Amino acid sequence: MAFIKYSDLRKILEEEMRTGDALLWDGAGFVQDTIGWITGKDKTAPSHASMIINIGRRIGVVEANYTDRQLVIRSLSAKLFAKHGKASWLPTTLTTDQRVQIYDSAIDRVMSGIEYDTWGCIECIPHAFFPHWFKGPKLKQFSIFCSGELALEWMQVGYIPKSEYAPFPSELPALIGQEPITIEMDVTNAKRR
Repeated sequence: MAFIKYSDLRKILEEEMRTGDALLWDGAGFVQDTIGWITGKDKTAPSHASMIINIGRRIGVVEANYTDRQLVIRSLSAKLFAKHGKASWLPTTLTTDQRVQIYDSAIDRVMSGIEYDTWGCIECIPHAFFPHWFKGPKLKQFSIFCSGELALEWMQVGYIPKSEYAPFPSELPALIGQEPITIEMDVTNAKRR
């Protein structure tokens, strides 16, 4: 796994992170550790996933999470600050046309107020323990959870095979055949903007 220093982060943000790439987030707490353990059989497995979206020169993340109760866009720097400067970037090999389609779709979905799929998250639990009997949460167009949004966007542009089930955040790297790159930045003395 590669590491990125903070001094190199700005250049990478501006030149390499593109709409449709994924960010995988590790948790720091009981709930996040439990999600990582259930979905990745390891409490250090990612417990949340977001999608990069380039808005002009700004980098945002599209994500569905329980706190917001819907699909939202927030700035990447604010998200990194909230997560103590730790994430894993999962670059994709999407084409320019696929990225444009994902951008348009993500903006439309955020603006239409797609709700968070609490039940989909609950459906992850039996799948983690009995994968042959429970296929996991079904993908839904009008309610979504974190890795489901990424999978749905990638499926709609033909980047990954269509499936009626959503992957766990920990399954995304294998799904697209890419290794995540760890981002760590020191935010102990940083001020939130």
